[in-house]
Amino acid sequence: MIPNQLIHSQGGEGMPVNRWWKQDPSERYWLEITNRDDIGTNLLAPQVNDQGAEYWSYTLVREVRPGDLVLHWDKNHGPGVVGYSHVLGEPFASTITWQSRGTYGRQRDASGPEAAWQASLGGYRP
Repeated sequence: MIPNQLIHSQGGEGMPVNRWWKQDPSERYWLEITNRDDIGTNLLAPQVNDQGAEYWSYTLVREVRPGDLVLHWDKNHGPGVVGYSHVLGEPFASTITWQSRGTYGRQRDASGPEAAWQASLGGYRP
């Protein structure tokens, strides 16, 4: 399984999230960048990167709320936006088995189950 990258605001490793959208209920849109085959099922990302630090795009999974719209960017079939879903519930702690895709990560084997953030999605539409 491959982790989602979720984009909403700019940031970098170790940077605090600027939650500018929190006070504007019309700003509840997210973009998932993935190459998973089960697009629209859930958002799922490790809690920390390979160095054990929070990574901004993984951490953003914690920021989604029920009813938020998630656009799905598929790196395999496009690339481009292939559909959208809605967040069904609050994000929660979960587990993931995955392999990093960066230069460093490709040199490593896939991880065993590790801590992850997850949010359930529903209503996928191409």
